[in-house]
Amino acid sequence: MIVAFSGLGGSGKSTQIEEIITVFNKDNLKYKIIVLRGMFFWQQMAEKKRIISSKNANELYIINNKKISLFLEIKLFFRSLVYFIDSWRIYLFIILPKSNKNVVICDRFFHDFFIELNYPNTKITLYNSFFVRLLPNPDIHLFFATNAQTVFERKREFPLVIIKSQEKIYNKIFSYQKFIINIYPYDKINETANFLKNIILDYIKIKNFKVKFDLYILFKLLIDEDYSIIKNKIIRFDVNNYFENAKKNRILFLFINRMNELDLYANNTLTTINIALFQSKKIIENKNRTVKLLGEIKNNYNLEFRIIKENNQVELGTDIDIIFPNRENYNKFTKIAEKYGKIVYINKDKSDFIVKNGLSVDLHFGTNYFGFNYVENDFIWKNPSEGELLNIISHSLNELTMITLGDLKKVQLLAKNFSSDNWDIVQNHVFKMGWKKEFDYWLKIYKKPYLVNYNFPYFISIKLIFMMKLKKYLYHPSINIFFDLIGFIKAIRARNLGKIPYHDSWFQN
Repeated sequence: MIVAFSGLGGSGKSTQIEEIITVFNKDNLKYKIIVLRGMFFWQQMAEKKRIISSKNANELYIINNKKISLFLEIKLFFRSLVYFIDSWRIYLFIILPKSNKNVVICDRFFHDFFIELNYPNTKITLYNSFFVRLLPNPDIHLFFATNAQTVFERKREFPLVIIKSQEKIYNKIFSYQKFIINIYPYDKINETANFLKNIILDYIKIKNFKVKFDLYILFKLLIDEDYSIIKNKIIRFDVNNYFENAKKNRILFLFINRMNELDLYANNTLTTINIALFQSKKIIENKNRTVKLLGEIKNNYNLEFRIIKENNQVELGTDIDIIFPNRENYNKFTKIAEKYGKIVYINKDKSDFIVKNGLSVDLHFGTNYFGFNYVENDFIWKNPSEGELLNIISHSLNELTMITLGDLKKVQLLAKNFSSDNWDIVQNHVFKMGWKKEFDYWLKIYKKPYLVNYNFPYFISIKLIFMMKLKKYLYHPSINIFFDLIGFIKAIRARNLGKIPYHDSWFQN
């Protein structure tokens, strides 16, 4: 893995790298530091005649604000060509071989020296943009987004006019990059170092699945609910790049549309990731507020119940399920809960608790739910009957295919104990309910869980998403987002066609 740090001189790259090294050493992580300055042939030849210095600042400023001569253009072109070839030499024979078993941390990258090489030309010509697009890229590229005034006050190595000119070139150069992380590190050096360590380690795990880093960051935000990187201004996002990438990836595209309450069939392309993140943060806040309220009720009134997938594992964008071990606790909770919201009674063993400014809470009586026993924060299906199999399948279908991977794995386990005749019974059961199309789709997922293509021409690997979050349990809420989105598509189709029942609450988030 190759991680590169770019930015103006004095932006904090070296300080941040030192802190990352401290963090890596503490965790015994393998790494190699590569300082690129001095490796290029043109640098070695021109070391005595530095292009940028405080002595010729005024001269450079004058040149930079005039039309550059044809001679200088030709000179810069050949410089760029030689540098381009030399960059690939360094990348292929020095950096890449070291990255097989280590995290290679590069102090500056080829783009930095391309800027230095072409100074004082701040105009990105056709050939320059061509070279920039074809320069080697690291796995993770971190740009220290520091303004010129801050850099000047920190180092005072060059006049402010020079630094501003360089800043202008940086902004142009990095506009050609498909994805770049902009870092604001000054008062959060240790926090940024730990954040970088975590995303580097996570990305190493999934790199074999060829996930682009920009999509990985979105997964981290939307699945891990890790909004600290936004709140603490560690990262700035390029909205256009994110949305373009999201459009190419079905799960992200659907998530964005869901967060914006858009009709997926309206071909609305104005949605941005910023709005999606804002909406999803609201959902997280509602979820946290609801979980906190449930904890207060539990402690203040000495009640016994369990939140399914407690704390951060409570599923994103869905309701919260809690179960009660006995009727006494269930009845007592429903009476107390009326002080904090509205109770909707479904039947004697189930109610909905509608929390103001929170998520809906499903109340279930008994530790057994559709044949599952609640053990150690997860449902374990022990000795299920065929009726329970039918129940869970029909329940999932009635939720418009909002099926978790956990449901699939449980049914796969059961399938070993059922003959094809039993599957016919399952099909007949759901067909009578008018769910043939939905069941066919569900069966498609069940039979080919690694690749699903439905309604949209984009493919998404369930295995990839699953492996990104596979930790202690086979079942993980990250998978729910995928199936919730599939359910959302079908709910919208149901609403538009007016043929299939749906829940209004699905369109309220």
